[in-house]
Order: sequence, then C-alpha cells, then structure tokens
Amino acid sequence: MKPEAKFKSWLCKKIREVGYMVQTIETTTGRGVPDLVILRPSPSGESVLWVEVKVQAGSCTLRPEQYIWHKKAWDQGVEVLTVCQHPVTKMMTIYRVKNATKLASGWKLNNVVWSHPTKSFNGHSNVWLRPN
Repeated sequence: MKPEAKFKSWLCKKIREVGYMVQTIETTTGRGVPDLVILRPSPSGESVLWVEVKVQAGSCTLRPEQYIWHKKAWDQGVEVLTVCQHPVTKMMTIYRVKNATKLASGWKLNNVVWSHPTKSFNGHSNVWLRPN
C-alpha cells in the first residue's frame, strides 16, 4: 500500500472512531475533487467537510486542478481542508487554501490550521474536525 493510501485509511479509521461519517471519494470524472467527505453533527444539522489527503516532504502543495476546486468551494462557503503528513517525521499538518502561493507546477499551501504528531491524533481533541 502506498504511503498516501495507508495514511488515508488510518485517518478514516480515526475519524470513524469519533463517530463521524467519512466517505472516500475516488473519481475519474471530476479533476481536483478532494479525497474525503466527512459529515459531522452540528447545531444546524450535518456539517460537511471536504478533505484532501497528502503525504509530502517539505511544503504541502496542490495540483492546479485541486487548487481550483478548493478555491471555488471555499468561495461558496464550503469547508475544505488539506491534511498533509510528512513521510519521515509523521507530523500531520492541516491547511486551508486561503493565501496559497502559486508555483510553476502547482500551489503551495501556507495557511496552517493545526499541526501535531500523527501518533497522538484522536478526533475528540482536534478542533479542525469540529464544525464551525
């Protein structure tokens, strides 16, 4: 299993342990669509969170089509995050698309929402999973 697939599987398991519904999205028709959709209870009903999952060393980047999807959704008020795990340190960092920097081959994410070692992750204590 590739590192990203392994991390995504682990992340889904942890999110389900909290009691949230999570669905992996595998699409060949919509370029840039995030990897996961999470349904969380909120005072107004269900709150939807879209999540792109990455395993990358150095800066966390999105491909142009991913950036466009994230930006369009964000502009419509849809919550979209990128969860990036470093392959060596296993540090997990969560980003928003806001203030991304354009690169020659994609977009560098700069807006850190939360950062923590992956091994100590549990959804109960993580603000990023809670609805706004």
